[in-house]
Amino acid sequence: MIQRFAGKQIVSLRMARPNATLITMNVSAIQQELLSLPPDQQDMLSAFLVSVRLKRDGLLKVVDDRLNDTDPGNWVAWDDLKPELDDEPTDAGQ
Repeated sequence: MIQRFAGKQIVSLRMARPNATLITMNVSAIQQELLSLPPDQQDMLSAFLVSVRLKRDGLLKVVDDRLNDTDPGNWVAWDDLKPELDDEPTDAGQ
């Protein structure tokens, strides 16, 4: 649950088990903690959060259907799509 306290956003997390400890942190503190994670753990967390958002917004099935589309007539070539993007993709290792 996100609340406001003294003008700051506060996130309260309660584990789904009885008598769990209540953890309260502001969003900035959570962001700082996440920045300290190794890149592979940040990637796993990011993938998890994207999947949660896709489910919440009802878009997971749409994405899944597009990824599993076997009709080449529905596919878009990378060279055709690339000019429409604002940013060029970057390699993670650079």
